This record gives sequence, C-alpha cells and structure tokens, in this order.
Amino acid sequence: MFGIGVEGTLGEEALVELAGFAESLGYTGFWFNVIGEDVDPIGWLAAAAAATDDIELGIGVIPLDLYPPTRVAADLRAAELDDPRLVVGVGSGQVRSGQLRLVREGMRAVRAAAPRCRVAVGARRERMLALAGAESDAVLLSMMSAGGSRDALAAVRMAAAERGRSTPIVYSYHRIAEGPGAGARIAAQMISHGAWPEHGPAPDGEQLLGTIIEGTGDVERDLAAMPNLEFVLRPLPDRDDDAAAYRAAMKSFALPGE
Repeated sequence: MFGIGVEGTLGEEALVELAGFAESLGYTGFWFNVIGEDVDPIGWLAAAAAATDDIELGIGVIPLDLYPPTRVAADLRAAELDDPRLVVGVGSGQVRSGQLRLVREGMRAVRAAAPRCRVAVGARRERMLALAGAESDAVLLSMMSAGGSRDALAAVRMAAAERGRSTPIVYSYHRIAEGPGAGARIAAQMISHGAWPEHGPAPDGEQLLGTIIEGTGDVERDLAAMPNLEFVLRPLPDRDDDAAAYRAAMKSFALPGE
C-alpha cells in the first residue's frame, strides 16, 4: 500500500476528514502540501493527528520563506506536537539565496520544538539533496523521472554515508489522473513545478511525470521503473478543491492492482 497526498488548499475540515478516510482505507500515510500564506500547516497537522490513530501524517512541505523557522517552532510548541508518526517537511520556498542555511535552520527549529517528530527536506538539486542526506530524517522528492530519482537517491545515500549515518527515508510524490484531460492535468503540474516549459510541446510517454490511469495495474507498472522509494500517490481530480473528488480517487486506488 502507498501513502496518499492531497491539496492543502482544501482546508482544515476536509483535510481532517480525508486523513481519517485514508487511514480507514489502509493507506500507509497521508500528506498535504502548503501553498500560499493563508494556511495553518501545524494546526491542521495537529487536527489530523487528533482525528487518527496510527497512519503516518506528513506536511510536504512548509515553505520557510513564508513560514520562518521561529514561527514553525512556536506553532509546534503551542500545538504540543511531538509524535514519531508525524513528518514535518520543510523547504526553502522562493528565496534566491541562502536556501541551505534556511533549511538547516528549519530542521533545527523542528527538532528543538518537537524532537520526536521527524523532519523531512523537500529536495531536488545536488546541494540540497546532500544536506538532506547528511542531516534530515526523510527526503521528499517531487516531479522527478526514474533516472532523476535514481540520481537523487544516490546523492542522499552518499551524503549519509559520509556522515556515518543511515540513509534517510526517501519519499516521492507520484501524480495519478484518469478520465478526460488526465494528461493535461499532469502536464499542468509539471509546468507549475518548473519541470516542463510552459510553451513547449505536451509531454508524452516517459516525459510525463505521472500515470494516466487507463486500466488495472497502470500505477504498479510505472512505479516498477522507479528506484525503491516510499511512494505517495498524488491524485489529480478534475476539481482539486473538491473533497468528494479526492475521496473517490482515494477509494479507487486504495488497493492498486486488485
């Protein structure tokens, strides 16, 4: 079974309901992202934790340019969150310089405020992957090809080995979509994440960083080409602000291939 990820803009009530639904379906983890400033990531994580029992819960990731490490630490203390099933992901956001310093400060702030929570780093480039391998509990990849994922995993392993520590868990978001416009929805995500040029030809075949669901086993087929990672399925429904659409997708893919 995989983890499942949803759009954080759904809001607290929907996220809490979907976290419980994911747990009831047997998913290994439930993740949400953080986009913009009108989000309470730690508060929502706390609410989801209170509404669930055993499922892993992750934020992927908090942009530290909008949510400074001091604020994240204060929110963690106020929420009294300190649970090893929680993964607090941090990333540099849109800052142009000082990304490594900011992420290192974010990791330290999380650990000081909630030492039993795990801290993950959203990483893509070589230096951030090295920092994640050397210091984080987990790494979150997104919008990477099979080859790019293998290179990223190798970089994380090398950095961990140089520090004499175990390799952090490496998670990877994997977009899935079905029905009319499925490919276009995956392509739109690629463009928004800078993984494909906005005005280029539509990605196709191995260029498409996700799975268009056409039949049973499509997800397993595509993931079989990837390295051994902890996958978080990221459904892309027609309406990403509709909790019911996510419930339907989560139910559909709860037992891939069965």
